[in-house]
Amino acid sequence: MTNNITKLAIIVLCTLMAFFAFSLVMETRIASASAPSGLTASQRVATSTQVGPGNATKVFSASPNCASRLIRTQGTDIYILFADPTNGDLASTTLSGVASFTQAASTTVSYDGGLYGCGAVYIKSPAASTTLTVADFL
Repeated sequence: MTNNITKLAIIVLCTLMAFFAFSLVMETRIASASAPSGLTASQRVATSTQVGPGNATKVFSASPNCASRLIRTQGTDIYILFADPTNGDLASTTLSGVASFTQAASTTVSYDGGLYGCGAVYIKSPAASTTLTVADFL
């Protein structure tokens, strides 16, 4: 009986040492979910755009490539849709607090082209008309 316990202890000890050695050698991968940093980007266009609670306004057209898009809001939140799909998904006409992405009032957000793509961007204000400052970087 003592012989079996000794063998079991040796097996458990060897297994633990193997897992420890494996964890030292294993490569740690860091998730990066953005466009590669360090690339030069230049501002392609910057405009002030009025959006309101009526219809959604297209603030960026689809482009073959972009580094990022910058959107600055003023006194009210905005609803954003990153495309205008026609295959049954959300469309620019369905923007609401439930069917879109919200950017808080008085904020500036850079939407990375590696994450959000370079498609058309539609924006609607839920309450009052507001002026946005938008910039497209290539």
